[in-house]
Amino acid sequence: MDFTAYTVLFVTALLTSNVTAAKVVQLGPFLVPAAVVAYILAFVTMDIIHERFGFVRARQAVYLGFGAQALSAALVYAGQVLPPAPFAAGVHEAYVTVLGQTGRFVVASFTAYLASQLLDIHIFRLIRERWRAPRWVRKNLSTLVSQGADTALFITIAFAGTVPALAPMILSQYAVKAALSVLGTPIFLVATRRGGHEAVGDGEGMAA
Repeated sequence: MDFTAYTVLFVTALLTSNVTAAKVVQLGPFLVPAAVVAYILAFVTMDIIHERFGFVRARQAVYLGFGAQALSAALVYAGQVLPPAPFAAGVHEAYVTVLGQTGRFVVASFTAYLASQLLDIHIFRLIRERWRAPRWVRKNLSTLVSQGADTALFITIAFAGTVPALAPMILSQYAVKAALSVLGTPIFLVATRRGGHEAVGDGEGMAA
């Protein structure tokens, strides 16, 4: 797969996470949005992009993802404000329930996404270029730190003042994200295995 294909996969995972966020699922003792699976795939894909194609391309994919989410949010909102047909009132209510978001949640989502993804690629580059750590170390360490930032930012911005205790919510969601991130490591290792040649610096990285 080339850079374009991985970027499409990354953006698809992001947009899917927005659609599936309305459903809450229970994984053991934890309650998390169904979007967690798609969002973890996005983080794994971003690390693959960074490893194979370098920091500049990874940052480009982050901004492309942000733009795609902004456009998607605008289009979904346009669909929400358009008047429903008289016979489709129930469909309109379901549309608003699943896809509708308040301004606060949009700000929380966009802030957490941009901050965590940029943090992820900067930590990944730091570990790779200065520490020369193995691939699985830089993948997991960068993701675990950035996922913590993502979870804390989103929940704080979205729920501060409305939920009495934010810390348990942050910790429970982060625990699930961390576990799924580690489980995604084999995908990253297989996708970036190419004769031991790895991306170095800000260049293009490994050949596609």
